[in-house]
Amino acid sequence: MFRSNFTNFFVVVFGVTVGLIHQVFIYPYIFHADSAAYQVLASAIKDELSLLPHDFIYGNQLILLKISPFIAVAESAGFTAFKAYAIGGSLASGVWFWLSFFILSSFFDNKKLGFLLALCLFIPMGRDDIDFFLGQQSHLSNVVLAMLICLSLLIYI
Repeated sequence: MFRSNFTNFFVVVFGVTVGLIHQVFIYPYIFHADSAAYQVLASAIKDELSLLPHDFIYGNQLILLKISPFIAVAESAGFTAFKAYAIGGSLASGVWFWLSFFILSSFFDNKKLGFLLALCLFIPMGRDDIDFFLGQQSHLSNVVLAMLICLSLLIYI
């Protein structure tokens, strides 16, 4: 039991670290208005104390699966501006990295292979991966959840 908890803790910390390295050293050079929109949404979440703020009820995306709730947590902890974005993005990376590890290690019944494949998912292969996948994380949740659903179906059906 302890070993399993330690493994999960290590995976989350590793995911947060990968996210923090990306957010602090790579992403500031390509941060743009689309990314800033997630920060505005995070501020609205924090100000209204609601995951679905009134000004963002247009419903074109599931905002709960994006980076904004994590940025709101960072803002609530006292971080501001890009620091809040970087900390929130790192927390989100930790969650999505752990989910990737969990489903991949369950599917292959091998924690080391699951960790390696989850790590491969977090290695950007181009500018779009740096921006959409690890920066804004607008595609990261979609990919991880699609993988979670597909591999779960293969495991349990």
